[in-house]
Amino acid sequence: MLTQHVDPLGKSLRFDPPAMTRLSHPLRQLFVLICLAAITILALSVQWLGPREFAPSLVDVASLRLPQVPLIEPSDAIPESTSHVEVEALRLELGRAGKIRTLAMNQSGQLLVVVTRYAEHTEDQETVLLTVDGEGEILAEWLLGELKPSAVYPIGDESVLVAARGRVVEFDREGHIKRDIDLGDVLDGVYADAHPSGLVADMVHIYVVVGNTETEWGGWGDIVRFDRQFGAPEVVVNKQFGCCSHIDIDLLDGVLLVAENSRHRVNKFSTDGKLLGRWGKRDRRTLEGFAACCNPVCFDIGSDGSIYTAESGVGRVKRFSADGEFLGVVGMVDTTNFDGNTSAAAAACYMPIEVTPDGDRVYVMDVRANIIRVLMIQDQNEKL
Repeated sequence: MLTQHVDPLGKSLRFDPPAMTRLSHPLRQLFVLICLAAITILALSVQWLGPREFAPSLVDVASLRLPQVPLIEPSDAIPESTSHVEVEALRLELGRAGKIRTLAMNQSGQLLVVVTRYAEHTEDQETVLLTVDGEGEILAEWLLGELKPSAVYPIGDESVLVAARGRVVEFDREGHIKRDIDLGDVLDGVYADAHPSGLVADMVHIYVVVGNTETEWGGWGDIVRFDRQFGAPEVVVNKQFGCCSHIDIDLLDGVLLVAENSRHRVNKFSTDGKLLGRWGKRDRRTLEGFAACCNPVCFDIGSDGSIYTAESGVGRVKRFSADGEFLGVVGMVDTTNFDGNTSAAAAACYMPIEVTPDGDRVYVMDVRANIIRVLMIQDQNEKL
């Protein structure tokens, strides 16, 4: 209906059309698109919720509701029982402004802990590798110079591999450099500034996961293989996806295991990069799968060949067979949940674990609390 208005001077008349017809042509198009989008969302919601949530032949918008089975938040998926329980954490003497960066375990069951700190009486930062016993006593200390390792791997009790941005170094048992390779000197310099996140070796080869980006939120990494003298570099696996520049790897009976955490799974490769299989899934409802953003973020292999997985964001450690059969929850540790898209959240996403040879203890690095948490077996009869 049109509304007539008299001009104050009585010289003319004007007519106001309804609001919809007053809209310009582009605005009318936008209004129609919004309506179509709303209808589409409603239709998808009906499909997602299922026919049991609505009348068989008529959708009543006022009756829309969530499914009867509530979604379970990752932090609520708490097991009824665990094989281990958290006991007092290891709080190391780290020095001035000391910060735990990563850890590993040698064949003797001693922890190798990488720490950055300020040198005494100076404002210069230094990096050290600490050898620590199961009670937290520091047994030895190596200065690593300007290296800031993101991965460490002991080769027996004879030497230690350390990977830092753009470099891989092997130290002997006294802390002297045996071999050193600059990643910028191999493979056309593609990985010159790459962030290494995974590191493992056998009697023949060394495997390094190197990221595709310098940022903290890198999306994927390649696995580069060297011989034990750091020669014959070759990319054997391409594009494994991991959050926050973290992709863990290990070897089990000649099979290369890769925690592709952004896809919530563990991939199995031959040592020359052939895909042999994979297991794992994202699952916020049950304990068999992996919850939170990107898990399993780290894992370790027990002396019996079972695989211990760590889930950041929920503080959960579980155990699987080599083929992915769920064997139970090992324990829960008190870790801080993510707090948004921040560097602190990226740090919290890193959760290395190490299992003692007898399976009695599981050590879990808590980078934000700057401690090493300990899960202790509850019953000797439950020894893994």
